[in-house]
Amino acid sequence: TPQPSDKTPSVPVADEARIAIPAGEMLAPILSRVVSMFAARADFSVDKLSDAVLLSDAISAHGPQSFPEGTAKLAIREEDGAFAIRVGPLEEGGGQRLVEGMRIPMLDASLEDLADEVRVETVEGADHLVVRLAQPAEAETEFVE
Repeated sequence: TPQPSDKTPSVPVADEARIAIPAGEMLAPILSRVVSMFAARADFSVDKLSDAVLLSDAISAHGPQSFPEGTAKLAIREEDGAFAIRVGPLEEGGGQRLVEGMRIPMLDASLEDLADEVRVETVEGADHLVVRLAQPAEAETEFVE
């Protein structure tokens, strides 16, 4: 389970996209489309793209009360075959509540498992949820003679 980090997040880089969205009813469809676009650009399979959309739905499910400023700020960084999205600022403890909201008690599982990395960063009393998704590593095939 991710724990808040006291470290200052890395300095934004030039290839980082930043978007501010009012934390209302438009958050879910916009976040879903942004995540889908970056998943497609990373050449994700249909299954991995579906995982990314499920995670975006889980993030946006908590509504505007999680964003004390009334605005959800997204920062998306692309990597080769992967991307990371940073969502915030959330109220203090809001990042961990988002992660806990990803739990599926009936299955004893969590949507968090669909991501390659989920962590909560705390900066100046505000939480930021960071989710990284990547294409699965290609399985190496061993030939037996």
